[in-house]
Amino acid sequence: GVLAVFTAAELPPGALVALPLRPLGPALAWNLLVSLQVLAAAAGGFVLGRALTQSDAGALTAGVVCAASPFGLGLIHSGLSEYQGLVWPILALWAVHRAAETPDRWRLAAFALWLCTAQAFYYGVFGALWALCVFAAPPWRLTTLAKILLTWLVASLPLIAAATGSFSAQEAAFTAQEAPGWSYQSLPATDLLSWVRPGDWVHPDTPRMGNPGILHVSYLGWAALIAALWAYARDPRLAAWRRPALFFGLFALGPSLSINRRLITLGGVASLLPMAALYLLPFSPWRAVHHPYRIAAFVVPLLAIGAAC
Repeated sequence: GVLAVFTAAELPPGALVALPLRPLGPALAWNLLVSLQVLAAAAGGFVLGRALTQSDAGALTAGVVCAASPFGLGLIHSGLSEYQGLVWPILALWAVHRAAETPDRWRLAAFALWLCTAQAFYYGVFGALWALCVFAAPPWRLTTLAKILLTWLVASLPLIAAATGSFSAQEAAFTAQEAPGWSYQSLPATDLLSWVRPGDWVHPDTPRMGNPGILHVSYLGWAALIAALWAYARDPRLAAWRRPALFFGLFALGPSLSINRRLITLGGVASLLPMAALYLLPFSPWRAVHHPYRIAAFVVPLLAIGAAC
């Protein structure tokens, strides 16, 4: 536990923030680290909301949605420090979209994706998926997309190599290559109700499995969801965001269809959704994404800007 507090994250950003806090002791260092991560998410949402709405109300709304999302609160409850750096997905969301509008900003977009990767590998691949969704529509700026993704990938290789070496080291505390209870032969599912069902309900049902300490919360919140859907449908300020958000939302449903913790099958075969293609590609890095519902880190700021508008 003390080691987790002092490293504060499995990769650089959280660890760098925690380093000067070490003399304060484990409890205070942890509390300050979590508080700073929440404030950073609030600030990121505030700036994003301000950029789109040019209003204090819009900025404040986006800041609150990003800082107080059920997803973020679930991470705090579970102590999943490596995923608490939610400011980086917010930055990546905006930077990639700006690069599509202004191609000479591609370096900032690549750097934002690298920061996501440094925070958590999941966030890196989710950010790359967001880039694909943004550029998967006219005007086709495939050269800009290639610059972003290639630069991000090359810059991330040292991080990936370091992590891979750590996992395979003889003294590693955890060496399993797959999450418990999951294998590549059965794709993980993001239950549809997990996005919209409030209250004490999570998927996977970790408390029933004997682990109440880890809660995978992807509930979006009805207030933000309704406001965002209304704005995406009607507000002209979100016209350039609609198609990428729709594509990304389809991927966010997960690789296989599950409703109320029941896998929906057709003829005994799981009903596959668009994200399944990312898992089924040969040598796909997506096979390491055991918890696809953590894509909520990018869905939340998309909701935040909708609610802000």
